[in-house]
Amino acid sequence: PLLLLFLLFSCSEHKNDEQINEYQSHKNKSNIQDTLKTNSSDKKTRTQELSSNTVFISELQHFYNSNDVYVSLYYRKEYSEEADQALKNAIIKNFDEDIDRESRRYIIKTNIAQEHLFTDQLDTMYVLDSVQKITDTLILQHYELYSNMISEEYIASYKTKKSFNNCTVINTTRHLKRHYPSPYFYKDSLYLNSVMKANHIVATHIHDFGVTEHRGDSLLYLSMANYDIEKEALYIFQNGIPVDSIIRDYVFQDLKPVPFASESSIGYTAHFQVPESDIFWKGIVFFNLKNKSMVICKQSLFKPE
Repeated sequence: PLLLLFLLFSCSEHKNDEQINEYQSHKNKSNIQDTLKTNSSDKKTRTQELSSNTVFISELQHFYNSNDVYVSLYYRKEYSEEADQALKNAIIKNFDEDIDRESRRYIIKTNIAQEHLFTDQLDTMYVLDSVQKITDTLILQHYELYSNMISEEYIASYKTKKSFNNCTVINTTRHLKRHYPSPYFYKDSLYLNSVMKANHIVATHIHDFGVTEHRGDSLLYLSMANYDIEKEALYIFQNGIPVDSIIRDYVFQDLKPVPFASESSIGYTAHFQVPESDIFWKGIVFFNLKNKSMVICKQSLFKPE
């Protein structure tokens, strides 16, 4: 029987749609720690709208004991039992001979997958190397249900003869000429401590942080928790000054740059998680230094400037 665990890409993704697309933003520069006490009335929504110019960015993932690779898919509208059952009813083939005994792959009818999952313009994917240059092109093989010991998820699979390690893929190259690679973040604990001390920020746990430079500005992101008041916080500092924050129950970490930087913004793929839970997902974060804000993009999709 199929595992009915949807903590990763169905119920959990649906449960976190609001978390991904809506967040609190605060501008208290005198003591940003006070924003952790702000109530929900201060929320405002900033989401990326889908359009024909939307770019899909994702982490390229591998199957165990197979040359195939895949990207995770999202529900076109939102998770529902009806949509999930329609997708399971559309399974036309089980090919588990390429997978270890703990995992199963099930091909789904194309028209049903396209009806319920966001599959637009994913027929061709371009693999980016460590310097954010295109190194290979992948052609869609199947839409599938992938089931393993941990979770189930809907995916688009691609066949390749090459071996990729922690690569990012995009579905179009048309915006690359007017953008350039985003800078890598690096660790600088001394700088982090000085910025936190100067802004009176107390963290009981730091999930992740990074420092980089862009157009003469230093940028620090901080993903942290203050368990004394049971809050998770994501901060962005520009030249040591807090300019934006997200106060919710999730954090992000493992930021990897994508080649869509502009004069005013830089972009990254990120791993999101609700701490001390099995709820996690992948998404995109953009830091806009001109508007002094963070934008977390919906379903690994964004519209370039």
